[in-house]
Amino acid sequence: MASFLGLVILTLLSVNAFALTAVKGPPRAEKSDVKHVAKVGDNVKLLCPIQGYPTPMVTWSKGTEVINYAWSRFRTNKRHMKIKGVVKEDTGVYFCKAINGFGNVEIKVELIVINPEDLTGISADEISNLSPPVFARQTKE
Repeated sequence: MASFLGLVILTLLSVNAFALTAVKGPPRAEKSDVKHVAKVGDNVKLLCPIQGYPTPMVTWSKGTEVINYAWSRFRTNKRHMKIKGVVKEDTGVYFCKAINGFGNVEIKVELIVINPEDLTGISADEISNLSPPVFARQTKE
């Protein structure tokens, strides 16, 4: 009897957890600002930290330009954007915008591409251990 009661409680908890995650509404941002550092030549995967039900449509852009199939090194889907063989010119602010029938949300994703040859006093292996930069107000302007 105790195992049956435990099964019933577990089932109710599972149903309640599903109901909480399946509430209809506008997309929600898990983070509002994401920073990513990569080395020249790396293949990069930038995540779009959003949740939503119904599942939102996601578009990626850099500045005012929407990223689509014409961007040959870029591939996008609902949750991320992949960039093949990043170059210094890929450095910049990207936006992922999620839209469903209840609303929309936009997330800023900042990518910084560094060239190990430009850094003195640090080995290429140590670069991957660097933490993302913290921008001061003066740097942002």
